[in-house]
Amino acid sequence: MSRLVDYALVKWLYPSEVTAFLAEFEPNEVLLVLDEKLALNPFLLPKCLEIAAESLGIQAYAWVRFRLGHYEDPHEVLLFAHAIARCFPSVEANETILPALAKLDEKGLAEHITCLIGLPGNSALDWVETHCRSIRNVPGSFGLACAAVGITWERVLRWLQAGRPLSLIALDALVNCGTSAETLGASQWLRENPPSLQKPASFEAMGKELDRYLEQDRVPRTKNAVRFIKENWAQIVKQAGSSN
Repeated sequence: MSRLVDYALVKWLYPSEVTAFLAEFEPNEVLLVLDEKLALNPFLLPKCLEIAAESLGIQAYAWVRFRLGHYEDPHEVLLFAHAIARCFPSVEANETILPALAKLDEKGLAEHITCLIGLPGNSALDWVETHCRSIRNVPGSFGLACAAVGITWERVLRWLQAGRPLSLIALDALVNCGTSAETLGASQWLRENPPSLQKPASFEAMGKELDRYLEQDRVPRTKNAVRFIKENWAQIVKQAGSSN
């Protein structure tokens, strides 16, 4: 088991095949090995959290909760976000991650907004809708997070009608929904977990709404996004549940 953990620790991305092997051991035995690794090198905490989250899930709840209890700064709390989302009940995960995000300034929020990935889609997107109306700069991380948690066309339309910054986040989310396993330049995580637009309308109806939005916002960023979206509807909805 120790060698399995060592293997997972040195890999840049968590090797999913390790999960099946670690499942053969008692969860407490795995956690004891993680404790031993951390006693030797506390800087391994992010990787140990990843291993606990991926291999044990809810069975690592008490261990993650105990480790989290040593941190109060929101930036430090959000280092636990993936483990929290995988190991905590959904209500407690929301109550831990969302207040920490709310304490960040705009720069910190842009850096950590992808911590929403793994939370229930509606709660994460409701939080964005409520807390991100005043941001001035909209990096791509916002759209990535919203695509990953499962944004619906109904919400995209509402955000387009609300204008910036939500409209830019909505367009970026649609662009990210166009990711496939073959998309060049996309992160490995995104290529392995390509999102899709949920509950789409017809391509024609959605295209008309994008054209209507462009009448008020014709900067290069929005024109390029709309052009990409209209050329890639099939990939964006992944055809599942499409009304076309």
